[in-house]
Amino acid sequence: MKYAAAVDIGRVKVQVALFDESYNIVDHQSFDSCIDDPNKTLDEIASRVLKFTKTICGVGISCPGILDAMKGTLLYTPNLGDKWCNLHVTEALSKRTGLPVYLENNANLAGLAEAVIGKGKDCKVIQFLRLSTNVGAGLIIDKKIFKGAHGFANEFSPIRITSSSGKESDKIGNHISETGILDKAKKAGLTAETVKEVDDLAKAGNEKAVLIMKEAKEHLANLINAIIAFADPDMVVLGGSVPFEIEGFTEEIEEMVKSQMPEVVCPMVRICRSGLNENSNLIGACNLAFSKEVYGSR
Repeated sequence: MKYAAAVDIGRVKVQVALFDESYNIVDHQSFDSCIDDPNKTLDEIASRVLKFTKTICGVGISCPGILDAMKGTLLYTPNLGDKWCNLHVTEALSKRTGLPVYLENNANLAGLAEAVIGKGKDCKVIQFLRLSTNVGAGLIIDKKIFKGAHGFANEFSPIRITSSSGKESDKIGNHISETGILDKAKKAGLTAETVKEVDDLAKAGNEKAVLIMKEAKEHLANLINAIIAFADPDMVVLGGSVPFEIEGFTEEIEEMVKSQMPEVVCPMVRICRSGLNENSNLIGACNLAFSKEVYGSR
C-alpha cells in the first residue's frame, strides 16, 4: 500500500492529512495558520508530516493564489498576504522533510478531486467553480489539470463584468463570491453575516437583497454559459459556501444557464453541487503527490 501526505494551507488554518492510495484518510491534523511567518508555518507542516508512521511517497500542497506549479513557487496570494508572495514553497518543505513536494492552486486540486473520486469521476471534462472568499476554478481534462500555456488557466477572478469603468468592484468575484455578496449587502445597509441570510432577506421580499442575489445568479449563469461555449464540459461542479448555504441554488443556476442555450444543447448541461466540499483540496493534493500530472503546462 502506498501513502502520500496532503497539505491545505488556508488563511485561518492549515490541514495536514495522510492518505492511502484508495484515498482513505489514515490521519488528519490541523493547526492555526501563521500568515505573518511562512517559515513558522512550514516548520509546523514538516513536523506533522515527519510524525506520520507510514512511509510517504510525496507531499502535495494545496494553496490559494497564483503560482508557478512547475517551480513550486507561490507568486501572489491575497488570502495569505505579502510575506507568502514569491515563496519557493516546495523547495522549502522538501528541505525540511527530505520528500518530493508538489504545489498546486487549491481550486485546481478541488476540481481534480471531483474528477478522480467525486461526482465527475465518470466524465472526461470537468469544470469546477468554488464560490467562497473569492472565485476559484479548475478545468480538468482526462483527470489532469488544464494549466494553459503559462500555468494561469481558469483564473476567473480578474474578469470584469463591464469594460469601461476599471473599478475594482466590477470584477466578477465581487458579485458572485461569498465575500462579494456580503460586501454588497453591507453597502446596501443590510444586516447579514452569511450568504444564506442575504438570500433569506431576498426571499422575504427585501428589494435590495433581491437585487444582490439576482445579479449574483445572473453573472454566474453568464460565466458558466461562456465556459460551456468554450470548453464544453461534461459537468460543472459548484463548491464553496454559496451553493452549500443556499437551498436550491445549484438547480436554479442550471435552469438559468439552460434558458440561454439552444434547446438541442440543454440535455447536455449538467450543473451539480460538490460532494467533497470539505476534503476536496486535500484529496486533490493527495492525487497530485501520487501522480504529479498536469495537462497543458509548461
